[in-house]
Amino acid sequence: FKIGWIILILQLPVMGGLLYLLFGGKLPAHRMRRRLAAQHAETAAALGQDEAVFGALRGDDARAAARSRYITATGGYPVCMDSDVKYYPLGEEMYADMLRALESAEHFIFLEYFIIEEGEMWNTISDLLEEKVKKGVEVRVMYDGMCSIAMLPYNYPEYLKTKGIQCKMF
Repeated sequence: FKIGWIILILQLPVMGGLLYLLFGGKLPAHRMRRRLAAQHAETAAALGQDEAVFGALRGDDARAAARSRYITATGGYPVCMDSDVKYYPLGEEMYADMLRALESAEHFIFLEYFIIEEGEMWNTISDLLEEKVKKGVEVRVMYDGMCSIAMLPYNYPEYLKTKGIQCKMF
């Protein structure tokens, strides 16, 4: 919405400026902020911080504990113990481990992607997800529709739903 106002003001400096003062305001930004606050309030109970984690971290490294407390306070996400993270510089290096993890899922699979494109990797994952649904595993997929707009059919979420996969496109 800001770009639209900029274009209007550049093309009609006096009239565009007056229209902005009358109607521009911050209403869309306020609406978005209210929606985000409501979503944050809805999930806040699930994101509670266990203070014992900070105590254990403080015993290991006080500076890391201070940084973690800051990140938790500003980001709103809790610090957890006994988690295991492996860094993959490229997606191809992660692929085999991901397939093994998907195959071992017993209760649920939640996937979030920036871009999905039909091809060898996604088709293999999609077939595996379909098999897991047949075995009673809850499968949810979420992806950015703008970035996949030229790569997937418009009704791709409905196609996945016919396979039993819950899908949201944003």
